[in-house]
Amino acid sequence: MRVTQGPVLILGAARSGTKLMRSLVAKGSGLKEVSYDVNYLWRLGDDHAPHDALAASDLSDATAERIRQEIARAAGAASGSCDFVEKTVSNILRIPYVLKVFPEARFVVVIRDGRDVAESALRCWSERPSVGYLLSKAASFPWTRCFGYAKRAATGVFARATGKGESAIWGPHYPGIEVDLAHHDLLEVCARQWAACMDAYAASRHRLAPGRFIEIHYEDLVEAPEEEAERLAEFLKMERPAKLVEYARNSVRTDRVGARSALSEADRMRVEALLTRTLVRWGYPLEHDHDAADAQRAA
Repeated sequence: MRVTQGPVLILGAARSGTKLMRSLVAKGSGLKEVSYDVNYLWRLGDDHAPHDALAASDLSDATAERIRQEIARAAGAASGSCDFVEKTVSNILRIPYVLKVFPEARFVVVIRDGRDVAESALRCWSERPSVGYLLSKAASFPWTRCFGYAKRAATGVFARATGKGESAIWGPHYPGIEVDLAHHDLLEVCARQWAACMDAYAASRHRLAPGRFIEIHYEDLVEAPEEEAERLAEFLKMERPAKLVEYARNSVRTDRVGARSALSEADRMRVEALLTRTLVRWGYPLEHDHDAADAQRAA
């Protein structure tokens, strides 16, 4: 059941199924797993940057090595080993940066319909995190090594948990998100967040070497979990993929496709109009005639 040496990094916008994919790879392959998004480790040495789209040119070799060691430690990997699976959703905004830290990595890219992502992300922005989740994550946080980031994150999480103060930014902190929050409602910001992530991936996709990444559409995984798991196992060069296939069969939920149906018709049209270009780029058919809708509004 061995996979080739080196980390398997999961890329995808928040609420695209990246957590499910991380669990699928870890449980199916036996690789060590980083249990939480560790953006604070990826931002070591640059924790005051105004957004998560960090530039590889600003990353020194020494800091890259430090990040590499800290993430391997978070995975519980053996000393000197980088055999683990990790997902931090902000990484889709900074692929060249990630490659400088782990040039030998393989990538599993999860792509999901941005209309469903926007609806799901809206709920995550609005929900207060559970006390149990906060305590378990706090216990794993390297407070002494990431104090600046920790202080800002704790302030934001406290605001979300108590409903007091300004809400923390949830998910990938794309360039310009603060401006968007000031000028657009939260549903539009969720849609823009997905588009920013997928557009950043499209711009950097050519940097991933052939054979070192695989793209899996979330909808395909839901519709045919066994087939997609077998394709993933082949990519990972697993000798006995049965465990991965079984985990996919038993863990993939079928009620997550079409989540946008929870939105009003007007909101669905608004999100789709905003995301049209990016949806089409990734093969998602449109459901509305936006030219006709624009003409009706103008009449």
